[in-house]
Amino acid sequence: MKKYVISCLMIVICISELNAQKSAIKSVKIGSQVWMAKNLDVTTFRNGDLIPEAKTIELWRYYDDNKLPAFCYFNHDKKTKDKYGVIYNRFVTNDPRGIAPNGWKVPDRGDWDILKQNVGGSQNGRSLMSKSGWFKNFNGINSTGFNAPPAGAYEPYGNRFRNNYETHFIIANEPCAYFSLNASGNIQDNGSWCVGMYIRCIQDSIRDDNQTEELKNVSLKYSESNKTQFVHRIGDYKYGGIIYELWKDEEGIENGMVVSLNDLSSNQSWTNAIGRIGWKATSRDNGLKNSTAIINQKGHTESAAKLCLDYSYAGYDDWFLPAIEDLYSIYKNEKILNNTLSKVENADQIASMIYQYWSSTESVDGGNPIVFEFYFGKEMDNNDRNYKMYNISTRAVRLFKSNSVSSNRSTNTKNVETTHQIIDTNVTIIHGQTWMSKNLDVSRFRNGDLIPHISSAEEWKTTKSPAWCYYNNDSLVGKQNGKLYNWYAVTDPRGIAPKGWHIPTVEEVHLLTTNLVHAYNAGKVLNTRSGWDAADIYGFNALAGGFRRIDGLFESGTYWWTKSYTNEYDYSLGTTIQYGQSFLMQSEYKNVKIVSHPKNRGMFIRCIKD
Repeated sequence: MKKYVISCLMIVICISELNAQKSAIKSVKIGSQVWMAKNLDVTTFRNGDLIPEAKTIELWRYYDDNKLPAFCYFNHDKKTKDKYGVIYNRFVTNDPRGIAPNGWKVPDRGDWDILKQNVGGSQNGRSLMSKSGWFKNFNGINSTGFNAPPAGAYEPYGNRFRNNYETHFIIANEPCAYFSLNASGNIQDNGSWCVGMYIRCIQDSIRDDNQTEELKNVSLKYSESNKTQFVHRIGDYKYGGIIYELWKDEEGIENGMVVSLNDLSSNQSWTNAIGRIGWKATSRDNGLKNSTAIINQKGHTESAAKLCLDYSYAGYDDWFLPAIEDLYSIYKNEKILNNTLSKVENADQIASMIYQYWSSTESVDGGNPIVFEFYFGKEMDNNDRNYKMYNISTRAVRLFKSNSVSSNRSTNTKNVETTHQIIDTNVTIIHGQTWMSKNLDVSRFRNGDLIPHISSAEEWKTTKSPAWCYYNNDSLVGKQNGKLYNWYAVTDPRGIAPKGWHIPTVEEVHLLTTNLVHAYNAGKVLNTRSGWDAADIYGFNALAGGFRRIDGLFESGTYWWTKSYTNEYDYSLGTTIQYGQSFLMQSEYKNVKIVSHPKNRGMFIRCIKD
């Protein structure tokens, strides 16, 4: 009986805390909508995971370039949080862990449109603006209680925090789109600007508490565990192309989409036929249906859809022009896809030179085709009635079922050269050396013993035993870049490299770089294209990352441990100190650079086969 009473008491306390959290959110009703009365200022996702803080322009650019969520404070000053809220990048809103509090959501364009109508149109922005702080005292009247401060936006590539004259809010589901207010009292919502912006949440009238709680519990952990149930992976070279989407049907059979290895054209019109096709070609996710409707239009003789439907490669002849949602999926996984494409002979990287691709989706509103712009990560259409005649890039996609006859046709997925061979997406052979093409990401020694995970800066700088951490203590970065290890983990006799592999010596690193055809420019040809100005023509995939200093703080600059060491005399201590040696490859260096480090510095590991 006691246990039952205690359990009930705990439930009551939990419910009371949740209600207190809800009541703590100040809101304002405008028309039928309920909005938060201040900008969002949370720094964790709904499941409790920390959102990485970009404390410098370099960190912001790093997260942005790698399509990872991040936030910062105005002017990188936490004291501005109460006044302005928090600035977020565009990848925060798409994260499956959710950023809006329970019962709230990030508003989409429809929500903002209703708000604009409720205040009487785009000339009545002052009703939403705060009564002070705006440029030259062009303040708002705040008649709605929305109380938007002149918080500006963060423009990292100009390194500017723009405030005083304007403020910008993120529009959900539309990367780089914004809803803004300015000192002229105008509302603007038809632009595109890939910068850091604010979030103003709206009450979610569709999602109830139980559904929100389910989403919270599912979060990213479920996504990651579910991935292990798939035979295929995003980025696999199979079925005539590169896999960019995967799912299972009701029978548990793997289905997926692949994108072609090459652009079929860089100057193909959408169609030569005049006039609107209509509902048969407006599907956002059925490219085959759209493509069929396009070629069946009266007067049709050529089109991007026909180019795709006529395409045949590696025995597959069921290609079509992607729908707009296909292009969103390709954009989302662009980095992974291009990593594989860079290893396939004569393949074209996605959006390497030209950033716009035709979709097969016709706009419901204007009747013109929708184009996906990879540079800004958004869809675009055009009111020009001749828009269908424009010459834009075309790429094909196809559907596969993992147990279907068509999907099991043999394909040549091996890219063999005399000096460079791709074995799979995780290994590359360069002049007889077999290297992992990703950084080490283990948390146990070879005998099964755990390697301690140390996130605390104070503990990191004092430890003299093996340890690892994620760069900036961010697990999302770790999933992409691997773990940072100290020298004690590198040299531990239990062994950190998997069986059959080892940590390279300085001599093996020299052999790697001096035998390259492009040895005079090793950094450019071994570093990945994303994150720095490089080419990665050998599939080494050296990602731009960072390291952990001996004081436990993080810094940009990417190093990989070797198992070699050097003894150097320290005059201040009057004794010889042993330092571990690493290799550094940056685009600006013509060759590899060997650097010595103290043992408690945290750096990446790249293994070489025994």
